[in-house]
Amino acid sequence: MELRLDSRLILRGTVRFGLFDPKRVVNSLLFKTSPFRDEVSVTGSELMTAAGTQILQDTGSGGSWPISTDRVTWAFGAESVLANIADNERSRFARKALDALINTIELDRIAIFNSTVGLYQGEQSFLDWREQSYAQWIVDDLSSMATSMSLSTNVAHYQALTLAAKLA
Repeated sequence: MELRLDSRLILRGTVRFGLFDPKRVVNSLLFKTSPFRDEVSVTGSELMTAAGTQILQDTGSGGSWPISTDRVTWAFGAESVLANIADNERSRFARKALDALINTIELDRIAIFNSTVGLYQGEQSFLDWREQSYAQWIVDDLSSMATSMSLSTNVAHYQALTLAAKLA
């Protein structure tokens, strides 16, 4: 079997995982989630409601979460893999995905959702290394990056909300 890949495979709006080993893709997605450490206490805090498993954010242009807020792009991969795994695996992964999505969505609502405007704040998704991707004035002005409300970041949050609603 010959496999030829081109950029259209990835640029269709979602990542296509149907060609890859579903078990490895599920494991990779679950690897990007984690509960808080046992010694982290959020008792008495509004964060307590979102203290379960979270989608992890690696560093981005603005550093880590909550300036890099596109961790919810994970939902694109999760939806794609749910469409390509067997029923017994799908229900098991769907439960874990829903738990991570609910907690992540709630924490992001608390920390980065601007209820006045109705949009999520944070860096532009899919750009990295602010020195190379952003206008020069923003390099030393992380507050502008943190409070920006980019289309791509909000599309990713919409995807996370939509997938969580489907799985609930």
